[in-house]
Amino acid sequence: MTTWLPYFIGFAFATAVAHFPIAWLVDQLWFSIGESRLTRGQHRPGWWMPKVVGLVERALYVGSLIAGAPQFIGFWLALKVAGQWYAWKDGIKEGDRVLSGHSIFSIFLIGNGVSIGYAFIGFFLISEIPKSMVASVVVPFVVLAATGCLWLIAKRYDKNSDAT
Repeated sequence: MTTWLPYFIGFAFATAVAHFPIAWLVDQLWFSIGESRLTRGQHRPGWWMPKVVGLVERALYVGSLIAGAPQFIGFWLALKVAGQWYAWKDGIKEGDRVLSGHSIFSIFLIGNGVSIGYAFIGFFLISEIPKSMVASVVVPFVVLAATGCLWLIAKRYDKNSDAT
């Protein structure tokens, strides 16, 4: 196996593959706290921007783990926390109701936790692919299945389930 292939697979899993399940999960979490599917993201200007940030940050997380500097993840999260403080404090008004700041913070934590998890799996794949093809296949599928389970839990509490 060429030396660059595990890196390609690890970074691809952490960025491109992880993008879709994380985006679907976070969108479902927003619907579950009462965001309307009809006004999706309108109260959050640039609602698509966190998806782009997620792609970039997971690549940075994998790179920082490879470089032996996992503390970068904490630094990056501190930057993100500073930028979100107002929404957690005040909530977000949507129509005649307010989406709870605590719920928005919970979505932030879940989304970031899952994103970091996918980055760790990407890093794991880089080192594990040359050693064990079985682990290299099983672990990502387990993580994808776990993300699917989280999505199902969020779907269960969807406040807009009649609108789907």
